[in-house]
Amino acid sequence: MLELLAAIQSADPPSLVLWGLFVLAAGMYPVGFMLGASCSACCTAPPCSQCTAGALPDTLTVTLDNMPEQTQGPDLISLTFSSCFGGGAAGRVTAPGGDPDTGKGPISAVSLTSSGSGYAKLGRVAPTLTISGGSGTGATFTPTLASTDDACGVPTWSLSSVAFKGGTGYVDGDELSVSEAVGDTAEAVAVVRVQTTRTQPTLSASASGGSGATFTVTTASNGDTPQTWGVSGVSVSGTTSSYADMTKLSFSGTGVVEQIEAEAYVRTVRVQPTPTLTVQSLGSGAGLTATLTQIDDPAELPARPAWEVSAITITAGGTGYSVYDAIDCTTDGQGSPYSWFYAYVEEVDEDGAILAVTLSSGGAFFKSTGEIDEVQVNSGGEYYHDDGIPTGVTVENGGQYYREDASEPPYVAEISILTSQGLPSAGAGAILTATVNDDTSSPTFGQVTGLAITDAGTGYLAWKWINSKCCGSYYNGMSVVVRRNNSGIGVYNPSEPCVYMHRFCGVGNINTNPGHLSVEYYGPNAAPQIRLVSEDRRDRAGTVSSDTVASEICSTTFTTSQTVPNCDTWLDADGDPLEFTAASGATATLVVGGEYDQGFRDSGGLSCNICCKGEDPIPLEVEATINDPRENKIVDLSGTYVLKLFPRPPLGVRWVTTAGGITRICPSPANPGECVSIEIQLEPCSSQANGFTEDAYGCDFCHQKCRAFAAVSLEWYGYGYHFYYTSTAGQDMCAMCQETPTCSVAGMTWTATSTQDGSMTVTT
Repeated sequence: MLELLAAIQSADPPSLVLWGLFVLAAGMYPVGFMLGASCSACCTAPPCSQCTAGALPDTLTVTLDNMPEQTQGPDLISLTFSSCFGGGAAGRVTAPGGDPDTGKGPISAVSLTSSGSGYAKLGRVAPTLTISGGSGTGATFTPTLASTDDACGVPTWSLSSVAFKGGTGYVDGDELSVSEAVGDTAEAVAVVRVQTTRTQPTLSASASGGSGATFTVTTASNGDTPQTWGVSGVSVSGTTSSYADMTKLSFSGTGVVEQIEAEAYVRTVRVQPTPTLTVQSLGSGAGLTATLTQIDDPAELPARPAWEVSAITITAGGTGYSVYDAIDCTTDGQGSPYSWFYAYVEEVDEDGAILAVTLSSGGAFFKSTGEIDEVQVNSGGEYYHDDGIPTGVTVENGGQYYREDASEPPYVAEISILTSQGLPSAGAGAILTATVNDDTSSPTFGQVTGLAITDAGTGYLAWKWINSKCCGSYYNGMSVVVRRNNSGIGVYNPSEPCVYMHRFCGVGNINTNPGHLSVEYYGPNAAPQIRLVSEDRRDRAGTVSSDTVASEICSTTFTTSQTVPNCDTWLDADGDPLEFTAASGATATLVVGGEYDQGFRDSGGLSCNICCKGEDPIPLEVEATINDPRENKIVDLSGTYVLKLFPRPPLGVRWVTTAGGITRICPSPANPGECVSIEIQLEPCSSQANGFTEDAYGCDFCHQKCRAFAAVSLEWYGYGYHFYYTSTAGQDMCAMCQETPTCSVAGMTWTATSTQDGSMTVTT
């Protein structure tokens, strides 16, 4: 190889042919060796050799053992943290675990999965508060604070009282501003109000629109606290004129504070109005006069005078009028809003002259003179006179304040830890405690940093074994002879002399990287390695995945600390056969020699399936005989059908009526719309749970067991009928499972049932 490099460098220009040879050689030899590094694991010519002594044998025999059957299931016990303050911590119980019948016991190990935060608070001292504001000036306010511990023992400070000095221009009830110093925290803001001296107010009143009135206002205490006064009456003097009835009065006064406005209205003198009656008609010449009678206005309390029409006199009959012509009444005053006038023509002669009228309702009318009769006070309002001088400060709400101080001892929450269990765990009596970091300088201050078991209780199970691997039932005790230069396809070079391999599925397998067992030799100074790649590497869609899917959970790498300087023996330092171990605890023993069998777990590559495992060839065709005893059947499905292997099965194997399962068989030439499709499927008992966790049916068998079932689909195209018969209807899916490897469905009988149309039998 070094001579090849020298030849490339000496060529002028460098030879493309020689570079091509170099690249080809690079695929067969490690670059380190080509460039003069220490001896490669795969050297075949001087100056390096593969072994210190002896030569690599043609075959090796590897025996597998201790492959795992089970894996640890999900957590059954979680920890819930409860405290006065803080949150977010979470944990789980990690032991005991295992068999639900024998593994239960006291809690022996716990784990913190989330530390949470806020379970410790910095120490606290009293805050500094300042009080100011209000509408006045010159007053100073000095607060007094009191501390109170909450239910968790953490204090806050509130305003208990406020002293004052001086000031003027304040209004009783003014809210003052309470502010905390920089660095203080306000959880709730205090509400503080100034108190001043309140005295009975002197009010004046005025009314717009008229003239000549002088109003004198009297007030009376409302009897409330703080005290207010209301308008109790308003008297009127002077010669008044031009006021409108129900004019509202306005109240004011020097130094008077109005909290609620009083409602008082001018009531004017009423006199009898002059009415005018008019007939709403096409007639003419009628003359009607109204007689008025004084009444109490129904719209006024207390009562006030009004006049109603009590009679109508016909002074002229006119012509052209009709019965039921309406009669209107207008006055030189105004009408009451809650009474109405209603009258009409009752009788006319042949010329339409009015002979009689009917008065149904006389209305209510009055005329205002504009002179004030009285002032009606509806509500007195709330008023007081304020001299603006503070007499006290009321603390309506003391608020909640504090200042954090890292030099003070922190407050640490008391945490209760509860266990939330899922069956089969049913423990009781355990007491767990949490440790909270109370170092105020630590970045994890306030977090839960540890858990302790104070009382372990009894009857707990942190996890249980689940049959999610089932590798041991197939691989344990299996001896595989591997051969050098047998890598064939995939990532290994077919001429690699230091790799031993046997493919469990042949080159004809639909997978591009089939299952295999390999031994990799790395030279006399490095330990060899054994790799097991499980047979079936497809996902549920039948495609190869680069991720760990389905049965690849059995794929294992075995290592040893022993080197192999003498390639004739492959023995350890004690002269015993080499033993390899895996992280799962699985072991592999290696000895020199063994007769290589190309067909071992191969069967032409078509049976590398999770159910068959290469045990026997999977038949390409299956004959299925249907016995159809159904009554009232439209078509008799009895007969023998040839089913073909589905070309790209998922984790199981399927045979269908035609390749691809697309075309249906129509057995009735007289009615080609009557068609049937038949399917027989062989699948792992856990195929419903991709990834081989516990089966969706609860069988818990992984790929140790597979089940076969049959289905018949009958359709009448153009008629909308579709009947589906399946052998799984009403069956115990777990009871249908059988031991693997299972490569064929020959000799089986199923009863395929439809809820719509009876059942039939399918026999292979």
